[in-house]
Amino acid sequence: MSASRNEETHDSVAHEQHPEKRRQATIKKLEADRLRSRPEEQFHDEVKEAEVWLDDIIGKRDGNHMLARKRIVGHWIFQGIWRNEFQFSGPSQWKHEDPDSVEPKCETEGDGNAFSLTREEIQPAETQQLKGAEVDDQEEREREASRPFHRFVYQIFIEAERLFETMATPLDFKISSKDPSEAPEEGIQEYYQALGPEIKKKRSQPPPDIATKAYWRVKRKWQNRGIWDDAWPMMPGSSWKHERPLEDLIHQAGLEEPSKPESPKGADSPGSTRV
Repeated sequence: MSASRNEETHDSVAHEQHPEKRRQATIKKLEADRLRSRPEEQFHDEVKEAEVWLDDIIGKRDGNHMLARKRIVGHWIFQGIWRNEFQFSGPSQWKHEDPDSVEPKCETEGDGNAFSLTREEIQPAETQQLKGAEVDDQEEREREASRPFHRFVYQIFIEAERLFETMATPLDFKISSKDPSEAPEEGIQEYYQALGPEIKKKRSQPPPDIATKAYWRVKRKWQNRGIWDDAWPMMPGSSWKHERPLEDLIHQAGLEEPSKPESPKGADSPGSTRV
């Protein structure tokens, strides 16, 4: 075989390897993102976001991380998704993942072009998504609350509140801590004492697109964190990505290993001759 033919063969193999390397790298990221929807990962992501928010409005303080953690624990308790056994020292699971939990039939509506629910419409819409499932007792409600759809709706509420606060906060407003050891709770109290009336005013006169903005902000956060499932339509479904087999996600992304083309019959057989 000539040197030029060797070079052509090497280039051909190298060309084939690059797409395979990209495919493997994409699968590796897909596998990592798949685990981001577990309770431990979501909790740490939300604490980090809450800490950044505290740093922004009251300045960096030694106690900001602990206060952020307390606030997220409070949110999870309010939603009914906190479990006393959550220690986050290893893999954990949501309440709806318990063996006796039954997956509801969730049906989402909308064409995906806009999210125009008002704050008054969001809560009834959440209940309407559960077809044929009665959520009368507290235990059942708490189990369902950890599913993606309900977590998403709740976070839209939280994001809308953040938008009201942003609209009420003057650009030059800043609460600075002279001493990082000052309690962050004091800074939060000062913040709401100063801006509480204006925040309340903004909340009573919400812009018509407030829910739309909150929706897209939450969706972008979920996408950036890797917990948004591209199989969902406009709204999340009832199961997280980590509840799906990795093979399903690979197939969904079109990342299956390409089949090798068969060689023409007799092309490389010992008895064949080259022209």
